[in-house]
Amino acid sequence: MNDLLPQFLSFPPHPPPPHPISDFEYDKQIRGLVQLLTKQPPSLFVSGVRGGGDLLDILDPSINSLPYLFTLLAHIQAAQSHRGGSSGQEALSIHPSSTLWGKIIDFLTKFDSRQVRYAGAEWRRLVELVEALARAINKPIVAVLPIRTAILRLDPASSTLTSSHILFIRLCLDAKTFRHALPILDRDIQAFPAGSKSVNSTAISQLSSSYIHVASGLTDRLTYHHHLEYHLFGALIYMGLKRWERALEFLTFVIVAPTTGPASIIQVEAYKKWVLVGLLVNGGPMPLPRITNNVAMKSYRELARAYDNFAEVFKSGNAMRLREEFEVGEELWAKEKNYGLMLLVLDAFHRFNIRHLEDTYSTLSVHDICQRDFVALDTTSQGLPSLSRAHADESATEQYILGMIERGELSATLSHPPQTEEQQSLAVVHFVPGSQGISEAEQLQKVEEQIERTVAVTEQIKNLDRKFGLSKEYITWVHKNKKTAALGSSLGGPKQDGGEDLESMDIGWDAGVMDEDMMEDFEP
Repeated sequence: MNDLLPQFLSFPPHPPPPHPISDFEYDKQIRGLVQLLTKQPPSLFVSGVRGGGDLLDILDPSINSLPYLFTLLAHIQAAQSHRGGSSGQEALSIHPSSTLWGKIIDFLTKFDSRQVRYAGAEWRRLVELVEALARAINKPIVAVLPIRTAILRLDPASSTLTSSHILFIRLCLDAKTFRHALPILDRDIQAFPAGSKSVNSTAISQLSSSYIHVASGLTDRLTYHHHLEYHLFGALIYMGLKRWERALEFLTFVIVAPTTGPASIIQVEAYKKWVLVGLLVNGGPMPLPRITNNVAMKSYRELARAYDNFAEVFKSGNAMRLREEFEVGEELWAKEKNYGLMLLVLDAFHRFNIRHLEDTYSTLSVHDICQRDFVALDTTSQGLPSLSRAHADESATEQYILGMIERGELSATLSHPPQTEEQQSLAVVHFVPGSQGISEAEQLQKVEEQIERTVAVTEQIKNLDRKFGLSKEYITWVHKNKKTAALGSSLGGPKQDGGEDLESMDIGWDAGVMDEDMMEDFEP
């Protein structure tokens, strides 16, 4: 080890030279280092150095990322062998309070993302070991933040879906740490990892899809179902946080995913939740997106008929019919784990109907609101509305409306006119149309968030344009069309595309062609 240590420390040069080495030279030197590391037996990395020191105490994870990674894996393997090889016994020696665990976390938060592109399989193995160790001690939460940090260090935009994304989302669901998933989920997926590409990791600034693929080892092979699973699990997390619009967006990704046959079980489950979340967001049933596959659409209608019927009754505005429809399918909602979501939809039924009153009235007494068929409020142990009575108790209705106003769900004020000897004071609701219960500061915040997202999407489109513009398929297509245009001109025919110059076109290739990476591992 003492003979090899200088070689381990020689790359990258530290301190950095005045003139940075070229990408070509960087690639050449680091490949030599990887070759040296892979030739060494694991026992070498745990043997220590002269004087009894540990190699992990000498190497810097942020500078000597590759030697540090190989040494960590060797230590983990040694601990596993010492404990007989079982994951449970292994976890005993690598407990979150142990020194080795601290070294692992230190690496995952500091590693050089450019270096680990050359040891993708080892990096992924370490991430998967952290997840396995956390589950072995029944504490999945301890692996959530380290793995999230590792994913974002490797790809700050988190734009390429990887097997680590799937692993991370499952951890967050099992640990019920929904908010910890947001830094990953809030970044839109733009690419699906290719099954085979040559490992090209030289340039610092690259789209992550150019170096995150199966050949690099940074991700395991993904199938079409992993894409569905990621977005369904992501929707569940957003639902747990009551971020309904984003949950609806993720569910839409699942139900419109292309398929050559009937919809998968994952898609059908997503559709059921899509119907209910759509009621929460829009106050009524939504039409399926136009790009939904016709065969899948038929599957949804047949296998989720009860949910479609419930949505139609919701649309009718009849409270008692809605209660009856809910009670008829009560066992089904519970069996399919949508009972709690159904209760929230019942609550939303009242909120939307009360909010719709502002379209007709400027002022209305709580007594008059109670007389309407769609309001049948009652207080339950869950604090959710009950539809068991034809008319609500005025006090309960008043408290319900007051809660809506306080939460910003209704733009109105509630007042009590002076009480007279002949008549008891009645609460009166004064609607303020137009503001939809959102303050000016909240509206401004929403606008700013939308601007930020628009800028981010614009940047994503530019990156995809550049990716496609440099692809072999696009260059071949342009070359072929230039030949066709030249042949047409020589024969006196019209120019291609009505006379437009091909170079002046922005992208120029068929917008209907699916991303090759996304469909490579298509498995309906």
